[in-house]
Amino acid sequence: KKLFKKMATGHKTEKEKEELFDTPEELNKKLDNLAKLVKESKHMIAFTGAGISTSAGIADYRSGVNTVLPTGPGAWEKRDLKE
Repeated sequence: KKLFKKMATGHKTEKEKEELFDTPEELNKKLDNLAKLVKESKHMIAFTGAGISTSAGIADYRSGVNTVLPTGPGAWEKRDLKE
């Protein structure tokens, strides 16, 4: 007997699946701030998410069917499309 019938996803609506992107200027501003924080820190730990793997060509679990990622939709979206 299966413990879980279906893996849960955090996305409940199509709006929550929407991908958001910063402008190059905003991204550079955030990167400058991050670099400053890292340089000034005594210790640093980075908890990374799916963006690290997808940029390396590894599909994630959560991307929607309309993702712009070259890896395509996430595993849960692919599963839902089959059902």
